[in-house]
Amino acid sequence: MKHTTSHIENANLNLQPARLLRAFIILALGAMLIFSNANYANAAPTFSCKKTYSKAERTICNNAELGKLDRWMAKEYKFLRSSMNRKDRRALKTDQRKWIKVRNRCGSRSTCIMDQYYFRISELVEWNMP
Repeated sequence: MKHTTSHIENANLNLQPARLLRAFIILALGAMLIFSNANYANAAPTFSCKKTYSKAERTICNNAELGKLDRWMAKEYKFLRSSMNRKDRRALKTDQRKWIKVRNRCGSRSTCIMDQYYFRISELVEWNMP
């Protein structure tokens, strides 16, 4: 699958090994939390499953792990967005819409969708690092 260059990838990020390690640790801890045997009160995604339009959305609605990833990604997105000015928020929103199109190309392949969520979460976490 071809990945289009995102606004985040175009940003001049300082990818020092310490920052990459920190991002990896954050993602690993989040993954352990999501896939632990803990009983989550709500594993549903952030969007309405009554109005799913794509195969990817239907797959997310029918898979608790993907629902948890959707919630995690939304949390990171909102956190990042809250620290941005208006221009950067618009750019982030445009980038998020592009990412959703890429995610939706996965169709009903849950592994592909999961990979897209981990990729997006890592982008959002890295972009929000000081």
